[in-house]
Amino acid sequence: MKKVLFFIVLLFFTSFVYQELMSNHQNDPKIKFERINNYKVYYGPPTRTLLDKLKKYDMVIIEPSYYSKSDIKTLKEQGTLVFGYLSTMEINNWNTRIIKQTIPDDYFYKNGKKVFFPKWDSYLMNISSHHYQKILLGQLKSSIVNKGFDGVFLDTVGDIDNQQMDKNNLVRQQKGIVLFCKSIKNQYPSLLTIQNSGFPTLKDYTIPYIDGVMWESFSVPKVSTDAWSLKQIKILNQLQKDFSLVVFTVSSENKSQSSSFAKKNHFINLHSNKNYSKW
Repeated sequence: MKKVLFFIVLLFFTSFVYQELMSNHQNDPKIKFERINNYKVYYGPPTRTLLDKLKKYDMVIIEPSYYSKSDIKTLKEQGTLVFGYLSTMEINNWNTRIIKQTIPDDYFYKNGKKVFFPKWDSYLMNISSHHYQKILLGQLKSSIVNKGFDGVFLDTVGDIDNQQMDKNNLVRQQKGIVLFCKSIKNQYPSLLTIQNSGFPTLKDYTIPYIDGVMWESFSVPKVSTDAWSLKQIKILNQLQKDFSLVVFTVSSENKSQSSSFAKKNHFINLHSNKNYSKW
């Protein structure tokens, strides 16, 4: 009788532990990240109605300055993965709090002058500067980590590959961004990371520290016929196999065809207007 009772208790305990382990496994952000079916990018301020809409997505990328720790908790309680926006290679003029912390070496220079983007009212930054990296890590901690976000969306990384830098400067920036990404993972191992574009830098440098990548302007027919695009797709497909990289795309034209082409390549597509500040 004692043996029977013992085995019943043991069976109950084993079943309980198994259910707990399975529950924790299913709720693990990394596991949920690899099973995302839809997502939303929204950089505008939230209202109660918009918060309710955000909760319906598997993942959202938002501007952290608009949200409280309580807001993030509310979104996560519904099973939504929440990523905070962080610009890496550019600083906007409106961001005076960050600009005040910078020193001349934090900026990237061409022909002795800072590189300014009038369209975005922003400056190109020098990610190889350890001082600038510390500023970004401080912003990451206060705006994203301390509020309980699941991950960080590293925007403007693509500037490294797109700004036609000479070879020495290119390598210097690539080594700088990989050091920054490594610091994120060392300090916050469970924090998920999504890199925006910069595919050559991703492939050769940052991939060990990146969980996902975004490809904007992913619209058919261009991406399905353009030689450069097809080459990038092949590279990303290989990174998916080798590193379980999750690929997110954003299309603004030909919704059905673009989404179908993304799905064919195991990419997760968002069809959206080009202004993320508007719902």
